[in-house]
Amino acid sequence: MLKKFQHGESITEVEASNLSYTEKADLIRKDPVTCMRHFDHRFKTFFKIVLESKQGIFSMNKLTNYFARLEFQARGSPHSHGLYWLENSPEYIPRDKESVQTCCQFIDEYSKCERNESPEIEKIMGYQIHKHSHTCRKYADSDCRFHFPRFPMDRTRILEPLPKGNSPYNKR
Repeated sequence: MLKKFQHGESITEVEASNLSYTEKADLIRKDPVTCMRHFDHRFKTFFKIVLESKQGIFSMNKLTNYFARLEFQARGSPHSHGLYWLENSPEYIPRDKESVQTCCQFIDEYSKCERNESPEIEKIMGYQIHKHSHTCRKYADSDCRFHFPRFPMDRTRILEPLPKGNSPYNKR
């Protein structure tokens, strides 16, 4: 059993999971190196099992190359942005309708926009869903200055820049 430390005392995983949000945040602030090592371990494991393995999400198109960038939010929480190159992926040719359609179908193989209502998934989804707070009305009387809720597009689309002169933002 892994041991955590709080105020110099050893505690169990169960005790650590029962700590309040403030107590957990305090532990994280006091030991950022351990937290980053834990994140790095989880990210590498996710990468190996989910992205690289033959049973992973890219099993039909082998992952040939990638770029990942680790970043930290204002409060220090790490997260990753990535680009992934896959074997046999279609080539995108701007303004070619057949290429756009093929690319959209390829994207749809890996990306979905649907909601799973199972209790396990709902708990995880709670971290990805906007909840209105006082900052939503910070500068205006509207419901939400971030314009939530935002509904997904009805299908995958590749949006291309408007030609110069067709938008008030492109007139230069």
